[in-house]
Amino acid sequence: MAIVYNHNKKANNCLRQYLSLYLSLSLFLLFLFSCSSARQRQSVSPLIAHQTGIGWIEAVTCKGIVEGEESKPHDESQVFSIQDKQAVMWLKIKDLKEKHTLRWKWYDPQGNLYYDTKDFSIGSENQQYQSAALWHRIGIFGEKAANLFGDWRVKIEFDGKNLISKDFKILGDLDPVITYFSPTTPAVHEKYLRLNVRVEDEVGLKDVQVKINGEVSNVIVQPGSKLITIERKILLHEGRNKVEIIAFNGYRRITKSKDVIYAKKQNIFSDASPYKDSWALVVGIDNYENVPKLNYAVADAKGIKDILIREMNFPEDRITYLTNQEATRENILRYLGDDFPKKTGLEDRVLVFFSGHGYTRKIPTGGEMGYLMPVEAKANNVHSTAISMAEIRDISNLIPAKHILFIVDACYSGLVGLQLRNVGGIKDAGENMAKITQNIGRQVLTAGKADEQVVESDLWGHSVYTKFLIQGLKEREADLNQDGLITSTELHTYLVPRVTEESGYRQTPQIRYMDGEGEFVFILQ
Repeated sequence: MAIVYNHNKKANNCLRQYLSLYLSLSLFLLFLFSCSSARQRQSVSPLIAHQTGIGWIEAVTCKGIVEGEESKPHDESQVFSIQDKQAVMWLKIKDLKEKHTLRWKWYDPQGNLYYDTKDFSIGSENQQYQSAALWHRIGIFGEKAANLFGDWRVKIEFDGKNLISKDFKILGDLDPVITYFSPTTPAVHEKYLRLNVRVEDEVGLKDVQVKINGEVSNVIVQPGSKLITIERKILLHEGRNKVEIIAFNGYRRITKSKDVIYAKKQNIFSDASPYKDSWALVVGIDNYENVPKLNYAVADAKGIKDILIREMNFPEDRITYLTNQEATRENILRYLGDDFPKKTGLEDRVLVFFSGHGYTRKIPTGGEMGYLMPVEAKANNVHSTAISMAEIRDISNLIPAKHILFIVDACYSGLVGLQLRNVGGIKDAGENMAKITQNIGRQVLTAGKADEQVVESDLWGHSVYTKFLIQGLKEREADLNQDGLITSTELHTYLVPRVTEESGYRQTPQIRYMDGEGEFVFILQ
């Protein structure tokens, strides 16, 4: 035991004494001058404070001590492993006056006294010291403590009274625990895999990695994290894919692997499409001339256009793309009412996507009329400057295409004259699918009811409706029965709960039928 006394300015000249004392598990004491500390100060009990004048104490459990002009704890922790060399209880007290006794008591997980230092003296008569740093340790690795797993406690007594106590753990199992929640099956039919994994560790994680077919992707881990979840989409190649999660806690590096086989699921059309050709009109308007501007309608339109080209096999030269000043009433009606009737065939499909303002007008005899607002539309002259849903319905009858789907992501949508139908369950492949792809169909999907306003956010860079529309198509999530096809009914069924919840129940997507029993179908590649 080494003791160095440091007096304050009112004290006499410094006195340095060196004593040796043998303890079966070494006790080290070092009294050092200390100006300040970043650690949280802990008040001593009122009785001890009154008797000794001690103003505050600090106490931490740690794995080692850095010795120098000031002894400092190294690697503070309340969790130790069987491979740690030792557990240390470090103490610092202020304004030590006269002679006192200190005593460390270590208790194992069963509450038994594991080690007791007995009382030993600190300080000296008629002296005052600004601060005192002291510490004591028990060995772990190779010692009896390494076999006593669980919750430990160490207490320090000052002049026979309890000064402070600390709880800590000694762990026997050092392996991080990796749990796969998804994928749950060894074979999938989607090229995008939703990975959902939880990694836990009592010691605290230092590094976690995801490795897909040998390609490493790091996971951000806050130092000491005991639980992290990994949720991400990963791209698979055809055949067998190796998914590995690697976790390191400073002691053990554990890898848990899972093989996933990706095999394309053949849709009922095999290599033949139910459509001869595919056409689209995609409209997005942010910069309105006479009504409030929007933020993400153009981004919505661009996102849908990209999905159609890259994922849904729509030829780029068959897509008409109108944004802002191009999206006039005249242009929209020209493409819908003049171009599509001339260009499309009986075995074609037509998709019309509109993202912008909508308007709902009350009808004196009852009901409502919904309007799509082109860029120059005026709220006080809506019938002459906007496009009514009645016009949309009439134009759809002029287009010879087998299936037409209108997707309206507008602030308000009144769908007068259109039929609300119970969409029922998801249709399976086979006879039902053949029926809906052979029959004529005209449908409208809208972002909400007539009295609801669409929600958009900087967080998504889209409206909430288009956010999930893109997600459902791009990542195949809307293929609810995993048959390689997404029908308009299936798409609507996917959108309703997600949009409703994400919008804070301010939006409820709707589906309406203009004509026919058939349904527009997205064919996944």
